[in-house]
Amino acid sequence: MGSQTEPKIPVVDFTKDELKSGTKAWLSTSKQVCSALEEYGCFIIESNDVSLDLHNKIFDSAKELYDLPTEVKIMNNTEYPYGGHVGGANYESLNIDDVGSLESTQKFTSLMWPDGNARFCENMHKIASLMGRINEMVIRMVFESYGVEKYSDSHIESIDYILRFNKYHEAKDHMVLPIHSDSSFSTILYQNHVNGLEVQSKDANKWTVYDPPSRSCFIYLAGDAFKAWSNNRIHPCVHRVFMNVNDQRYTLGLLDFQKGEIRVPDELVDDEHPLKYKPFNHFDFLMAHMKHILACKTHNVARRLNNQLCDIAINWVGGLHHVNKCEASGFCCINDLVLGILEFLKHHPRVLHIDIDVHHGDSVEDAFYFTDRVMTVSFHKYGDMFFPRTDYVKEIGEREDKFYAINVPFKDGIDDTNFNRLFKIIISKVVETYLLGAIVLQYGVDSLARDRLGCFNLSIDGNAECVRFVKKFNLPLPDNLNRKSYLSTIKMQVLENLRSIQHAPKCTDAR
Repeated sequence: MGSQTEPKIPVVDFTKDELKSGTKAWLSTSKQVCSALEEYGCFIIESNDVSLDLHNKIFDSAKELYDLPTEVKIMNNTEYPYGGHVGGANYESLNIDDVGSLESTQKFTSLMWPDGNARFCENMHKIASLMGRINEMVIRMVFESYGVEKYSDSHIESIDYILRFNKYHEAKDHMVLPIHSDSSFSTILYQNHVNGLEVQSKDANKWTVYDPPSRSCFIYLAGDAFKAWSNNRIHPCVHRVFMNVNDQRYTLGLLDFQKGEIRVPDELVDDEHPLKYKPFNHFDFLMAHMKHILACKTHNVARRLNNQLCDIAINWVGGLHHVNKCEASGFCCINDLVLGILEFLKHHPRVLHIDIDVHHGDSVEDAFYFTDRVMTVSFHKYGDMFFPRTDYVKEIGEREDKFYAINVPFKDGIDDTNFNRLFKIIISKVVETYLLGAIVLQYGVDSLARDRLGCFNLSIDGNAECVRFVKKFNLPLPDNLNRKSYLSTIKMQVLENLRSIQHAPKCTDAR
């Protein structure tokens, strides 16, 4: 029996001087690139363009960026979904939009360092330009290999590049970035000395660690949009980040997004490859993808709880409580909370929704305003035309839901002591009275002190005390499958067994 070899990520040599369109080296390299993207969705690029000095400068600059205060980093905003500053327990990222232009890098640098940081700006523009040239070379190779090279110039002109800085904190046996494929057209990744990226085989049976052969190597990952453009010829790279070292991992990712529409070239449609995708706007696709992710995460955590696969489940990016049916509002695009509660109602007769966001949980309350199966309790700021300008204590629901919508309006400046005292009194009485089966907690952190949109004085510990208190109720509980008919049958059978006893057993000598 032959031994089963572990899959390896293909390595493609981009160091050849004669790597120009039309040469033998170009044609053979193009064939390698297409084969790798179709089979693995990724490949390692061997390059000699990054010196040790540039490598060190790049990651010294990245560390300098992450050492900035959080209040500075959160000023990094973007129009793209998943963009801007993202912070978490194990992962943090920032973006430079439209990094193909020096002006955008300068603008980002000035935002982070108002007094200037020419070294950072120079290093990031240099590496982004290099990665952009590599990406455009790959695009031309793929387009030529598929016989659609006439579209390559217009495609490249429509690219909007984003440079993403990623930092992964040291962790032991921990998946810090979950399994996914990128929604971009492609991603080129450059990392420091700490590994962690793992790519999945096409049959989803194997994971391979990306271990770059040298500091001058990149990894090219095909995204979902590349798959669509190629009419399913190219396989999007499914990957994750798994940390198992006492060190910090830094990466730079150049993401390729298309301005405007992506369509499958007519030349890529035939009997073997019938048309799979209609033309679509890439930005609209990103928004739809984000909504799908948000909705699925909350729905899935509710489903896992219903199936008793876990006791507590968290969607770190959920809690979008301002969306009504067919109407987005307040930075919210889909009401994942309502979808999660509806999933809970399949297994539990009553569900409690607690909202401690500084803004009123208006749309969750509206969704269940006429039913007593969901009780909504919102602790929020009210008055002074504060968004969403609802809801006062007298708003209590209607019809079957009357008294099942509870609102606790606060004025500015509420602190931990007063907030937690009232929270515990109210929630204790609710749980005692309502006989619920599951709790959904919207943990809005804009109620923390010094939040730019909030006006409360809660600390992280004070906010967390609400979570600790709710956890004590240990809900959701398993469904009570002991129906009256079942209990009656059991009672009759046990009593019948007892009637069969004729007398007390005789005492025997135990010696």
